[in-house]
Amino acid sequence: MGNVYLRDVSNDDKDNYIKLQRETWVNPKSLDDENAIIVWERMLNDEYIKCAICAEKQVLGFCGIKNNTDVYPEIEIEIFKKYQHKGIGYRAVELLLRWDDDSREDTVFISRVMADNYPCILLMKKMGAKPAGIKRSKMIDERDVDSYYEKHKNLLNDNLRKIADVFDVETAKLLSHELIFHIANVPERTQKFEVHFEGDLSYTKDIERNIFENFYKDYLDELMKVKSMYANNDKSAADNHLKQLLERYEQMFA
Repeated sequence: MGNVYLRDVSNDDKDNYIKLQRETWVNPKSLDDENAIIVWERMLNDEYIKCAICAEKQVLGFCGIKNNTDVYPEIEIEIFKKYQHKGIGYRAVELLLRWDDDSREDTVFISRVMADNYPCILLMKKMGAKPAGIKRSKMIDERDVDSYYEKHKNLLNDNLRKIADVFDVETAKLLSHELIFHIANVPERTQKFEVHFEGDLSYTKDIERNIFENFYKDYLDELMKVKSMYANNDKSAADNHLKQLLERYEQMFA
């Protein structure tokens, strides 16, 4: 593998970007040709820093910096599986931080990571990122958290317990929350946390997939209730339930 470098994303990257999304998408079956084009165009038109990660003219993945987060600009990175575990992620983030001309030396970036994304957690460790709390997924209604934990507790394992200790939270919360890391503008070699995982550390997206499937099932169940109300000529109740449903989702994704 030659020297890793970044370049601006261009229209020529469409096929590689879609191929990577199909490799990393939480529900690949839903990413048909039409939806794949929508995902590509949405990324291309979003106003944030987005780069292709390259070496020897090969596209290894994509990365970017979003400035529309709550407080801090957010780093995103995705690498093709065949190029993972080769130090490419670390080098790409180093280059990405230098790419952002608007950032200052004291700028802090964030990275959101699912608790079972062990390769990314190890990258955060290597970069000297600081654990900065957890945040509940927007797809999990706060009222449903306890029942969700009970339903999916089979996903809990020793590696998740180690992460829970690092973030000083209950292990069950990691089933519905993202990890938040703070990253200094200049990556620090001094590690801010210590963790050692065991077993298969490949990222299978089990937690994210369960969150997605749970949300999708609840969404369909609610729509079926509305459909049943209309079928029973209870238009007033159906309209009211649909209104409440829309308000609920607006609050969840606000």
